[in-house]
Amino acid sequence: MKTTLASLSLALSLGFSPGLGAPLAPDDPPQWKSRRPDKDPVAEWDALEGRRAPSLASLTQWLNTDPLDWPDLAGNVVLLDLWGTWGPNAKKTAAYLAALHDRYSQSGLVILAVHSRKQASRLPLFVEKSGVPFAVAADGTGELQKTLHVTMIPTYFIVDREGQVRIAGVNKRKDEDGRRYLELALEAILAEPWEGERKVVRYETRERNPARRAKPAGEPPPPAVQLGPDGWPAIVEKKLYADHDLRGRPAPALSVETWLTDVPDTEGKTVLIDFWATWCSPCVRAMPEMQRYHETFGEDLVVIGLSDQHPDAIGPSGKPWGPVVADFLANEEQLSYYQALDGQERTKAALGVTGIPHVLIVSSDGIVRWQGFPSLTGDRLTEALVASIVEKDRAERAKRAERAKKGGGGETGDGGPE
Repeated sequence: MKTTLASLSLALSLGFSPGLGAPLAPDDPPQWKSRRPDKDPVAEWDALEGRRAPSLASLTQWLNTDPLDWPDLAGNVVLLDLWGTWGPNAKKTAAYLAALHDRYSQSGLVILAVHSRKQASRLPLFVEKSGVPFAVAADGTGELQKTLHVTMIPTYFIVDREGQVRIAGVNKRKDEDGRRYLELALEAILAEPWEGERKVVRYETRERNPARRAKPAGEPPPPAVQLGPDGWPAIVEKKLYADHDLRGRPAPALSVETWLTDVPDTEGKTVLIDFWATWCSPCVRAMPEMQRYHETFGEDLVVIGLSDQHPDAIGPSGKPWGPVVADFLANEEQLSYYQALDGQERTKAALGVTGIPHVLIVSSDGIVRWQGFPSLTGDRLTEALVASIVEKDRAERAKRAERAKKGGGGETGDGGPE
């Protein structure tokens, strides 16, 4: 049965008296709540609902506004986001919240993004580059995060116009009509009657998505992609984090036990394989780059995330790895490239991978054109490097097609040793 915004608002009006500040009724829509009920501190969050929101006095590094506490926010509905700039989707989350700010701020919504104390020094630069328009602060002591029982980020809380926690661990997923539960909850709470004064939050004016600042005169341009005499990326000396260096050689077969997405068509395309795992922090940090390559190069490049977490093996959570990885990917809604599991590690073993993330880029003739740790200094995987492989591969495919059309040799390799 579909739940309409009107029915949600009615449920709220039955379960909440604006004058008394009562919590949500127990039968309010459960889909508004946490997206990870097996990991989130559900009992602690339930106990927070209907109580006064904890003080913001311990927060530091306020950006875009003067320091705020709940008296300064009276009459506003506050979306409190506990987050961090290092998350794989930090930029996209910031853009999503900016859209909510633009849509609902005139109706009394205030967004406060509270950064974890981890890597908080990066916060001002992130806000400047991203053009974030809402209030931002840092939880320098970790006091707020501890009080709200936050163990994973991002986590969202909605605080009503009276300063009481209404929903702890609100769900950001979409319903069957494509609306996010977070937005439905915000609209319902914003629509509740309010007769008191609403404090106006003053924001510092910032340019959204500012252009990159001009480089100082004399600063050298970024290094160009180093190409070999055959026009493919040069094979440079580096720590490979694999026993077998297959650069310039035929790639091993791609072995998959379970596809978590549709099966990609790799025929006549460049293929990027990213060996990763949910427990590997560098792997997770690299995923937005993989997504960017997937979006940038479209049909010319097939990006595949390949995890060796066996679908049926039981992980630390007590669940099989298959559902765990699937749930992880479902929560990372911005990721749309192909994903698969190979618990037997067949492709990984053929390379002798000793450290992940490990990336393999294979041209359409089956030859490995780049291999290694994607963020290694000296041979970093960049968009320019991927572009050089994709463009060279496209040109070589066209040559092979022309030869085949003229009957002059058909499909042959063009650079890999025997």
